[in-house]
Amino acid sequence: MSQLLRVGLLALLAALLAPPALVDATCGFCYGSHTCINTTTFRVCYEKKPVPSLTFTCPEETPICTQYGSICQRDFEPACPYTVKCGKCDAGQIFACTSLTTFGACHAGQLLPERSICPKDYYCSVRGAANGNPCNLVCEPDVEDSCDRVEDDIVTPTPTPSTSSPDPTPDPTAGSTAGSTPDPTAGSTAGSTPDPTAGSTSDVTTPTTIATTTIATTTTTAEPTFDPTAYCQGIQKIGNFAIPNDTVCTSFIYCFYRGNVWNGSIRNCNANNPYFNAVSGCGATRPSGVGCL
Repeated sequence: MSQLLRVGLLALLAALLAPPALVDATCGFCYGSHTCINTTTFRVCYEKKPVPSLTFTCPEETPICTQYGSICQRDFEPACPYTVKCGKCDAGQIFACTSLTTFGACHAGQLLPERSICPKDYYCSVRGAANGNPCNLVCEPDVEDSCDRVEDDIVTPTPTPSTSSPDPTPDPTAGSTAGSTPDPTAGSTAGSTPDPTAGSTSDVTTPTTIATTTIATTTTTAEPTFDPTAYCQGIQKIGNFAIPNDTVCTSFIYCFYRGNVWNGSIRNCNANNPYFNAVSGCGATRPSGVGCL
């Protein structure tokens, strides 16, 4: 084989194995016709978007998902190696990154279903999320400090806090209002009672008295319910905040940003750290000031 032919074949092989130009090996990013979503799993892409229903696992003999045309390889650098830190809520963490730009709140070591999106040009920092500051303004995310996938697989809507008031407890005696209490002798009103000694042919009618019971009812007016979403739309900040004028301090407001809209919900501190402090978060000591300070 001529030297020129060998060089040509080597160049062709290098071109086939080289990653596409200007494409980073990022989980969930369509490199061409596919994307890797973890070290061993890939999805088929259509119009540059992953199709969740077309998800496949590489075989055992070639277990590594790569960004190359021959997707599954052995002893290759995986295209999606940095997902082990995605959604991890260790003890004490406030937030956890769920993708390069999204994160969720942690509660009692569990990731809650709501998701927030970092502003434009910000990336989710795993270390920052754990301390309550998830979004970091950087040119490129640090692979050791990120959840290296483009989109979060699970994005659920924020539950709207209920503002309905419970029905008042029924009075156990209320059933008596359905009708009046009958007199045991009321049966005599069905007809007249003849006087056995009277020679008159007219009937003698016995009057009957019916007792009635009056039930007093009390009307209660529910106090206005605090609206956490309105509060978060007012401050436009991501994080946990004290409920205004709160003195009980067992709950807090969680503000997040998703779909270009600020949202909020009321959360409770866990049993181990039951009291919320406006400065330090949930802890074992109840704050003494109004507003949980």
